[in-house]
Amino acid sequence: MRLIDPSVEMLKCDYKDFDDVTRMIEKAGRICYKSEHKITTDSHIDFVDMLVRRGHYSPLEHGTIYLKIELPWIAREASKDPDYNNKYKIISFYKHNKYSRIVKNINYINDVPCSSLYYITTNYRVLLENDRMDDIKYLSIPEPNHVKRYSFKIVCDRAVGNEIVRHRKLSFCQESTRYCNYAYDNFGNTLTFIKPYWYYNNVEGQACYIKACEETEDHYLWMVQELKMSPQQARQVLPLGLKTELIVTGFSDDWDHFLSLRTASSAHPDMQIIANEIKDCLYEMVEENKKE
Repeated sequence: MRLIDPSVEMLKCDYKDFDDVTRMIEKAGRICYKSEHKITTDSHIDFVDMLVRRGHYSPLEHGTIYLKIELPWIAREASKDPDYNNKYKIISFYKHNKYSRIVKNINYINDVPCSSLYYITTNYRVLLENDRMDDIKYLSIPEPNHVKRYSFKIVCDRAVGNEIVRHRKLSFCQESTRYCNYAYDNFGNTLTFIKPYWYYNNVEGQACYIKACEETEDHYLWMVQELKMSPQQARQVLPLGLKTELIVTGFSDDWDHFLSLRTASSAHPDMQIIANEIKDCLYEMVEENKKE
């Protein structure tokens, strides 16, 4: 039996090419089965193909895609662009897609507007489900005008995890107790639990919690190893204190809404710990961007 503290990690991606997008999808998807040890330099290709074949699209939402499209203002310049009409249709689609964000910026030459730049933020699932994979040719690195999406790896207990996934505008991948067999060697044949906020300040409560966790582990391992029950059967004895891992992705304003609720004094203390760590990560990132 292991006891650990909750933690938060911001997942960063260069988005230099489409492979970076699919690598993020693999990182998110594999957390469900805790199979990150299978990640190689090119494993993301087969992994994402497998998700698509099985119709398992939710992990694709973690593949943030930034597009940039330029449209000329002057009619004669527009007529020279054979892809003008297609670009216009692409922009119109993302304007009306609720899972995408678009920002328009105008280019000037000598104070005269010459073109419009459209900065589009979306995700792999939107492209796949709407037959828009050709839009990848407008792939861009994230620029200041793009609305940003951020991904976090969160390690917390099941109770906090249950609260996090209620924020339906965010995208989630979560460690699955159906498929993760904690009696296997790659889990150390042990269960991992999260130390609650009161753990270090309540000696009697700490001793009681440790005993309960140890007894739970004994029951779970007995059910899987001796009774040959499946993880999805044995998980019925697992408590809310069990460690879970999530990868959560969302637009910057969705995170703002999350933080406004979950850093409030009325939020559960264990949730406040997670939310304040996310807040600190976002603050540090903003400060780093100011220095660049």
